[in-house]
Amino acid sequence: MKGKIIVVVLVASALFTLISLGKINTNPNKLTGLVTSGKVKVIPEKPETSGDESSKQGTDKDMKDNEGKERNEMDESEYREMQSMDSVPLGFGGSSSRTGRCMSDPDCGGDRFGKYYCVEERLYQDRVTYICVNPGSSNSYCMESRTPLLIKECEICYNGECVEEEAKLLITPSEVEHIVGEEFELNVEILSSLPVFGAEFDLHFDTSRLELINLEEGDFLNGDGAQTYVVRKVDNDQGKITFAVTRFDTDVGVSGSGVLGVVKLRALSKGSSTIKLENILVIDADMKEIPSSGEGGVVRIA
Repeated sequence: MKGKIIVVVLVASALFTLISLGKINTNPNKLTGLVTSGKVKVIPEKPETSGDESSKQGTDKDMKDNEGKERNEMDESEYREMQSMDSVPLGFGGSSSRTGRCMSDPDCGGDRFGKYYCVEERLYQDRVTYICVNPGSSNSYCMESRTPLLIKECEICYNGECVEEEAKLLITPSEVEHIVGEEFELNVEILSSLPVFGAEFDLHFDTSRLELINLEEGDFLNGDGAQTYVVRKVDNDQGKITFAVTRFDTDVGVSGSGVLGVVKLRALSKGSSTIKLENILVIDADMKEIPSSGEGGVVRIA
């Protein structure tokens, strides 16, 4: 482990200054405190294909494999052009299938492409086909079959897209609605293609609409068991909280996506309030700043 001890000090200006007793490679004045909160990355499992698909034999299976390979060789713009719809209904495609009967596969509707989704750091899209089971009989029906198609490898795959920024903070969900008196939570999420050792941000809100109850640490930076040091300063009069976190007792950072903090708020009056993220600072284990950006959110109160 690097022989350095990081101390986070809250100064009178209500900002934080990270003081390192070892060698650092960044101007300490830019490091205005580090506090942590985060959440282990949740990655959707790769959907399993229908059992009926395995019953397809010989040429049909080979044709589907070849179609998948051709699909993967296309560029992203062609993929999106091929999409006939963002989401694929689970219902039947033709008039016969709507009554519960089909004579052949075309009666069940043509192929479709589903939404983009992430599996680890890979972007996928399902090709959906409909098969007529027991064609022409009184107990015929349409069966849906999904084939996962790899679109591309990503540095970070998040919410159905490859994220290009080296580090990004965002409020999730980005838009919410609540009633007066209700308490609710918002997440401050982080996406980073580089290992993060510490992060800091200011969160701003409208004090006439919202009251900040607390901002708790998540597990993005401590989910692997590393210890963290968290500092927060709440100013409900100004509608601002400064939140900072840093790892210690380790010399490595964390990359990927997760939750830095969980914000708990109370709705005070009808109207809307923007939630802004400003003065964002993200650093690596060498105290070098990682280029970063932020996206806020909106709370509507009825």
